[in-house]
Amino acid sequence: METVLITGATGFLGAKVTALFLAEGCRAVVLVRRNSAGERLKPFANHPRLVKIFLGEDDLKECFFKYKISAIIHTATCYGRNDEPWHEIAGVNLLLPLQLLLAGEQAGVQCFINADTFFNDKMSFASHEHFYVKTKKDFLAIVRDAAPQIKIKFFNLRIEQMYGPGDSAKKFIPAIIKELLSNAKNIELTNGDQKRDFIFVDDVARAFVQVFKSYPVLENYQEFGIGHGRSVSIKEAVAYLKGITKSGSALAFGRLNYRGNEIMDSRADLSANEKINWRAVINWRDGLQKTVDFFSA
Repeated sequence: METVLITGATGFLGAKVTALFLAEGCRAVVLVRRNSAGERLKPFANHPRLVKIFLGEDDLKECFFKYKISAIIHTATCYGRNDEPWHEIAGVNLLLPLQLLLAGEQAGVQCFINADTFFNDKMSFASHEHFYVKTKKDFLAIVRDAAPQIKIKFFNLRIEQMYGPGDSAKKFIPAIIKELLSNAKNIELTNGDQKRDFIFVDDVARAFVQVFKSYPVLENYQEFGIGHGRSVSIKEAVAYLKGITKSGSALAFGRLNYRGNEIMDSRADLSANEKINWRAVINWRDGLQKTVDFFSA
């Protein structure tokens, strides 16, 4: 039986990833905080192959040897949206994965699979969001530079505009859906010409499993684009959401300015994905309908 260590298992993506690895017959060792909300883990809280270890309490190095961990699946992310201090954002996005990489290397872990963002640190964000992007990218830059010396195979998953049922109401798609469902009088937006590669969370979770299944034949450092490889404008996606919610809200396009250095067209690079036998299967319209259904319930 293979054992994987998963960070961020109480989060939107991490819970989906945890469920899939359990379904594959793996033991999932999940790294959580004692006070973290565990609602998303409740469906399999008593699963015989789910093991919780507590950040700051359990000895990480000992856990790697005790459970004979084969892979580290790093989905934990701190966005700073809940006013977390700078050191907590840096701890989750930079220090924790470096600590795991070192401990895993010492314990003979075979691979590290990292959840990365399509955003870049040239864009203008609120201060906490900029720090989130920067710390994520700084971790990746360190690994790239040190790749010839690192003894663990490292795989970076550059995830495009992820969405789906159960996501945080502070994210773009859920926030728009909630406003539409409440028939907010005016929803202020940019012109909406920027394009995004909308990718459903279930498809993203499958990518982690496919990389894990494929790692023995993959090279030591590789990146994979997680998306459809094609993009849709924000204007088209929001207009579609208005239609399926039958909302009376007015879409006030052009009321907001674009962020500085806005990415006007982001889509996944699929060139390496045949190596992991993965492609997205849920189209954006079906995915948005599933998401609306969830928030309408």
